[in-house]
Amino acid sequence: MPGQFAKAAVEGLIAKRTVRHVSPTASAGVTLDATDQVIRVTTPASSVGIITMSPTPMCGGKFYSFYVDSDGGGEVQIVSANAVDLVGDNLGAAADKVLLYCDGMSWFLLFDTTS
Repeated sequence: MPGQFAKAAVEGLIAKRTVRHVSPTASAGVTLDATDQVIRVTTPASSVGIITMSPTPMCGGKFYSFYVDSDGGGEVQIVSANAVDLVGDNLGAAADKVLLYCDGMSWFLLFDTTS
């Protein structure tokens, strides 16, 4: 019966992955849950909004993709739980994309098309 337990565990992980739409602002940043792995972003009107990732131990073995749906004129910065910039360039235009990976100890920037 070990195969049934493994199958149940995998199905549970798949079911917990969510798509989240966020609109962070300078005064009201967004902190993501470890299951928020597909993030659709609307940039703020004129400031820099902050998206804060969950702590690395909670995110180990997961990929996180970000896509700017709508450009409000401002920018969005993605930071770790301890406020370290993870991308180096902010999301600032429609169709900007970022792909991050976490191994449980560190974040890795795998893909970045920011303007």
